[in-house]
Amino acid sequence: MCPGEDWWSYSDRQLSAIARGSAIPNRIVRELVDGWCTRTGQATGRLAAILGIGDEALRRSLGLAATPAHLRNGRHRPARVRKTITVQAGGRVVRAVGIPPCEVPGL
Repeated sequence: MCPGEDWWSYSDRQLSAIARGSAIPNRIVRELVDGWCTRTGQATGRLAAILGIGDEALRRSLGLAATPAHLRNGRHRPARVRKTITVQAGGRVVRAVGIPPCEVPGL
């Protein structure tokens, strides 16, 4: 568990995914990406291009942008900001940043 993390704001589903080891808090990966952007002077768009995904998709997975609101099964789902990232996606991002996944807690 990460000290200082606001665990009360996670849903039960997110907490169980973290406990199973299938997801980690995206704050960990986001801080590494912020450091990479500062160090290289590049934006997240360049990192998204390296990963072969869109900039908006990367920003959503890092919790920097909200997912769009949509209608599902006749119910309105509001926009939300993700708090977790899957281990596979997090591993791809930290590899693109130049950090071995084994050095990142939870990956």
